[in-house]
Amino acid sequence: VAIITGVITHKKIFKDFFTFRPGKGQRSWLDAHNVISVMALPFFLMITYSGLVFFLFNYMPAGAAALYGPGKKQERVLIDELFGRDKREYLPARRPQVALEELVRRAEVQWPGQSVASLTLSQAKGEPARIDVQRVTGGSVNGYDPVMLSFAADGQPAVYPDKTHGPGKVHRMLVGLHEGLFADWWLRWLYLVSGLLGCGMIGTGLVLWTVKRRNQHLKRNDGAALFDAYGLRLVEVLNAGTLVGLPIAVAAYFWANRLLPVGIADRAAWEMHCLFLTWGWLFLYAALRPLRKAWLEMAWMAVAAYGLIPLINALTTDRHLGITLVEGDWVLAGFDLSMFGLAALFAYGALKIRRRWLKADAAAMQAGKEALA
Repeated sequence: VAIITGVITHKKIFKDFFTFRPGKGQRSWLDAHNVISVMALPFFLMITYSGLVFFLFNYMPAGAAALYGPGKKQERVLIDELFGRDKREYLPARRPQVALEELVRRAEVQWPGQSVASLTLSQAKGEPARIDVQRVTGGSVNGYDPVMLSFAADGQPAVYPDKTHGPGKVHRMLVGLHEGLFADWWLRWLYLVSGLLGCGMIGTGLVLWTVKRRNQHLKRNDGAALFDAYGLRLVEVLNAGTLVGLPIAVAAYFWANRLLPVGIADRAAWEMHCLFLTWGWLFLYAALRPLRKAWLEMAWMAVAAYGLIPLINALTTDRHLGITLVEGDWVLAGFDLSMFGLAALFAYGALKIRRRWLKADAAAMQAGKEALA
């Protein structure tokens, strides 16, 4: 609803997409907001809607509860029907009459450049035994509809019908789109960039809202102005705590992943606790500090938080940049390098904000001197 109404509200959004005027203050923020909004609009629609479908029964549990009843047992019946899971009785698996290595070789010949993920041997009661060879997830947008080759116990190819009905297949396709497991490295980077553009769209919108209201508030001098000032201050604190505080909290999650004792109970839960505790503390920090100082100080906190993650990784594990770069392990090396990139991005933002505020203060001081003269 927010995305669709945003497109309708900004009547000239597609026209403004081709307009960007840097260095024009509020006008530049609005141009950036419009450009970012249109640039990845299809991605915003897809990722939001598929996310709603992903957690369908979490967001809207009443329909399922009305038809199947509340409780985990009734939910399991619903899930089994939705995904076509059978309730047949299975017999203990027996050694097949064909060598499994031969089936793996045949699958790899049919899937050039792809790997075999698993082999499943099963036999339902009253049916012949079967062997399913499943390919590693990828190459298909329907990541939860796995690519498989099926064989009889003697190694002969076999075809078994897919019992998943239409709604279940649509659900699996949307979940596959949302997670992007099918995507190659370049498309995963495009997912990441599009997600960052979404953050930029929200961030520029929040900043525009406060700047516009702040200017309106300064021009007013009536009884409602004081009440509006408290509301404006609240939103500005929430903006600082969200736009800078949340990234720092995410960095705290990665710190906790490396620093919490391995044997601690509920370790995974405590990683998330550290994220939310840090985020809550940063909201409080933004509320207690002058707004400009809060933005700058939290930006430098973000620089330190992300810039030190690769160092912490090197001190606590043996999979640091000195090893991963040499071995060409670009998954782990790319993560550490991305942390450095985020630290550099926050440093650039902090320096730019500081220069801009110093320039604005100097201009205000000069105007004050001229007024006194």
